[in-house]
Amino acid sequence: MKITYCTSVRVNEPTAPAHHVLNSCKAFTVLGHEVTLVHPRPRICATRWKDSLHREVVLPFPAIRGGWRLYERMAAWTVRCLAKDMRPDLFYFRFNPSLHLSEAIISTTMPNTTVL
Repeated sequence: MKITYCTSVRVNEPTAPAHHVLNSCKAFTVLGHEVTLVHPRPRICATRWKDSLHREVVLPFPAIRGGWRLYERMAAWTVRCLAKDMRPDLFYFRFNPSLHLSEAIISTTMPNTTVL
C-alpha cells in the first residue's frame, strides 16, 4: 500500500511525537508499505533526515511570524502534487488541517484513496 504521512511534527527533535512519527513510518515500511513522509524543518533551506527507510518531502516551517502559513500552503501544494503523481492509497494527517489543507484534501480525494 502507498501511504502518505503528513505531519507538523519536526522529526529532527528528540521528542516523543518525533519518535512516534519515525517509528510509525519505519513499522509501515518493514510491513512492506511504501511510505512518503511530509514533515517540516525550521529553516527555509531544508535538509533530509538521514538513515530513513522511507521517502521524505521536507517543507520549510521557519520560526518566524507566519511560519505556519508558509508551511500549510506548501503542504497543501505538496498534497496535490503527491496525489496526482503517486496516487497513494492512504493519506494520514497528524495535525488539524487548515483551510488550505482541507481544500487540498477535498480536491485530491480519489475513489480508492482513504484519508485519515
